[in-house]
Amino acid sequence: MVNDENVLSIDGKGYAEADLNNQQKYLIAQLKDLSVKANQLRADLDQVQRAADSFQKELLESFKQVAEETIEDAG
Repeated sequence: MVNDENVLSIDGKGYAEADLNNQQKYLIAQLKDLSVKANQLRADLDQVQRAADSFQKELLESFKQVAEETIEDAG
């Protein structure tokens, strides 16, 4: 016989989903949702950081170009 029942492991102990009360099920659902959101926020932060790094690099390169043009104009 195959047991298709969901079993959660909390603090090393297994709990059958059918044995959980409504509050426990709700709290587990909230934790799962927060985990998904945290992962999405990490991905969003990574994208923002990479974009900011790119803009910073471009800004620094523009200063180098202005400095090189100034040196060329002076010479």
